[in-house]
Amino acid sequence: MTVTYESGETYRAEALQGVYDLGLDFNNAHVQPTGEYHYHGASRLLADAYATDDDLAHVGYAADGCLMYYSNSGAYESGFELSTESRAGTACAGSGALRFTHVEVGGTTPDGTFTSNWVWSDAASDLDSCNGVRIDGTYA
Repeated sequence: MTVTYESGETYRAEALQGVYDLGLDFNNAHVQPTGEYHYHGASRLLADAYATDDDLAHVGYAADGCLMYYSNSGAYESGFELSTESRAGTACAGSGALRFTHVEVGGTTPDGTFTSNWVWSDAASDLDSCNGVRIDGTYA
């Protein structure tokens, strides 16, 4: 869901946030209008179903074919952090699932509601800006 503000900023609502209910179930997933089921975050049930004695549980494949793993120990954490800069944007013109209008976010503190609230730091993680890493020579 992309929202454009009259002041020129574009905000995309994150699926995993506490402001808007986007209909995710207990697996951090939902069914698309096409009938496809997909995840927006880690599903502990899925990770448990594929768990081994190893730290990493292979839980699926990304749309580009890359392997996706869940780290049971949390050893592979994202390098994205909340921005410390105030948000900008006025007079929201919303559409789609959110359908809100005239929201003012200018000067508010990023709280994770929008994708642009997050910034990547290579110092914060072993993962790259795509949340990937090479494991045994294979990008995952």
